[in-house]
Amino acid sequence: MACQYLTIYRNFNSREDILLHYIRRLITDWRAESEEQSRDSNANLYGSLFRHLSNNRDFYRLLRKRDLFHLFLTVLREQSGPKAEYENMWAYTTAFIAYGTYGWIEEWVGRGMQESGDEMAALLASHGMK
Repeated sequence: MACQYLTIYRNFNSREDILLHYIRRLITDWRAESEEQSRDSNANLYGSLFRHLSNNRDFYRLLRKRDLFHLFLTVLREQSGPKAEYENMWAYTTAFIAYGTYGWIEEWVGRGMQESGDEMAALLASHGMK
């Protein structure tokens, strides 16, 4: 059994690399699932994201508790943040959205994820993210 764990660790340089890999897989799976569903609005997309986070609440709360939630931001930036090839205004806009989204999520997780995913999406919608 110990040999199986050692072979996994050979593929990663640190525990953060393992966590990044896992977060990437979670977010990739969520994105694939959300693309299958109707994405008529940002509220639907954010509702789906917050439901994903709720469904994996133990993992995300543990990341935050261990001061590793910044790894979620790394993956969010990779997948939804600005890219070098973007024109300036689009890069600024996507950075604003990615960091704003992260801020809402990080604060929500830090406060114990009291609201449901749908309630969080409704809060965002009521503040301009429709």
